[in-house]
Amino acid sequence: MLRPVGRPSSLRYTRNVAVSQIKMPQLGESVTEGTVDKWLKHEGDFVKRDEPLVEVVTD
Repeated sequence: MLRPVGRPSSLRYTRNVAVSQIKMPQLGESVTEGTVDKWLKHEGDFVKRDEPLVEVVTD
């Protein structure tokens, strides 16, 4: 579920909101960055392991 959570060591807090680093799969050998085009989940939604969270566009 996307929501503020406890304080595990992998999270960073900003104004009472949990921030967690999410790994993005390799998109190609020459692709080094992308931009979030569309969020597929909203605050309060449940998220399963390996479930897509965003759509990413690259140049």
